[in-house]
Amino acid sequence: MDESAETRDEIIRVPSSEVDLTSPALRRLYREWHTKRGDNEMPPRNCFDLLDHIEEAKRWMILDIMDDGKDAHFRFVGSDLVAFAGIEPSGSKYSQMTIDARLSVAEKNTLIIMERVINERKPVQNGPVAASLLDKTYFTLESLSVPLGTPDGNVEQIVISSDFHLSSEE
Repeated sequence: MDESAETRDEIIRVPSSEVDLTSPALRRLYREWHTKRGDNEMPPRNCFDLLDHIEEAKRWMILDIMDDGKDAHFRFVGSDLVAFAGIEPSGSKYSQMTIDARLSVAEKNTLIIMERVINERKPVQNGPVAASLLDKTYFTLESLSVPLGTPDGNVEQIVISSDFHLSSEE
């Protein structure tokens, strides 16, 4: 295994408990996901009402999984994510997106995370990690991606919650 894959496996992982998450917002989502799933492998799609998560949803992305996980439809992208990325992908398919070069690493990580969530049918944590965009904008990031689906284990949606801070933020 190459060094970058080993590093990626340390950063992108299935948390063993909410204690693994440093962000309070991600811990809340992790607890709520487990509560809503009950005895099922995962909760059903659309179990999170955006009106119940007004503040958190600003940093959420909801993906409808298509073609057995080979593609996704951006059902919802929160306003903080849109402002950070500088693009509004809601309503688009992932495969049809023209991603700005500054987001190429994030794009690759999203594909890796999607695949892992679909295969493991469990929440997947990304980070916490310090990173930069090509324009040298530095930020810290931690995200949690949770699967939503059918009782037989088919992942239909993924909710990705991100907690990020630009280097100029306190």
